Amino acid sequence: MADKKIGKAVILAAGNGSHLLPITNFIPKTMMLYKDKPLMYYHINNLLYAGIKDIIVVTRKDEDNNYAFKIQNDYIKTLEKELNNYDKDIKINLIYQENDEKIKKPKGPAAAVAAAADMLTNSNYIVVMGDNLVVDKKSGESFIPYLLSKFDGNVVVSTELVDEKKAQSCGIIKTRKLEDILEIYEAKEKPSKECLIDKFGEKERYDAMGGGLYILNSRSTGYMKNVLDGTNQEKHITDAINDQIIKEGKTAHGIEIDKTKYESLDFGRINNWLEINLRPENISAFTLGIKNYDTNLRDIVNQEILKFKGSKRV
Repeated sequence: MADKKIGKAVILAAGNGSHLLPITNFIPKTMMLYKDKPLMYYHINNLLYAGIKDIIVVTRKDEDNNYAFKIQNDYIKTLEKELNNYDKDIKINLIYQENDEKIKKPKGPAAAVAAAADMLTNSNYIVVMGDNLVVDKKSGESFIPYLLSKFDGNVVVSTELVDEKKAQSCGIIKTRKLEDILEIYEAKEKPSKECLIDKFGEKERYDAMGGGLYILNSRSTGYMKNVLDGTNQEKHITDAINDQIIKEGKTAHGIEIDKTKYESLDFGRINNWLEINLRPENISAFTLGIKNYDTNLRDIVNQEILKFKGSKRV
């Protein structure tokens, strides 16, 4: 019987955040605010709420000052100390991912997971992409506990339906419906339009990996380490999962995000980040949070708000 215990989590937080420039000249994308707190706070809090106390954050070295990763690393270390005042079992380990010399950025999400391989031996674990949150529309609670409840030893991912345009920027999957899960028997990261139609057919909506959440089993790490370069010369989790499906002859499982109950918040681009934070229910907290930024960063954010909304300064 497969081990169904999930005791670890990996938060991917080493990306350049190029779609969030110029803000990410000052802070990494996982330190950008949702309401009045950094995204990193929510990721760690959501994992603890789900009962996972052994957390690995894949980040960059402090001296990578072009993206101010020292701010993130210091924040995580301080947060761990504060959390340990209440629970000594909480561990937050930092793993440092290097830039790839050829592409001048980290090699991609699968490579980030592989960077933590020594700490994942014989473990099942959840991977959290740093610029996504999936939350209950009413309570604000995370989708993570529900996703964890569906783990049966096979790879499990959060999924959603997307249109053709978005499909070309997602991990697209071929599926069969099986009760309340999707059996995934093929996957492809960021397919071109021609590849999308050839491999997945021409249709209005496609099943895609969504929300940036993956539950990987103890065998998955090897596939993350050995996956070939894909789109943009990066190594992708989607492609590694596809390798595992083919090699082992077992389907992965997809759990669709119920859009009537949950909202998938994507903070990967400035307009998305501002649209979420300038909602009536979020703007007061966001305003307070911005005041804690240093003057230069606060001015940059206000300029972006003006471009986005044409409103008065926050």
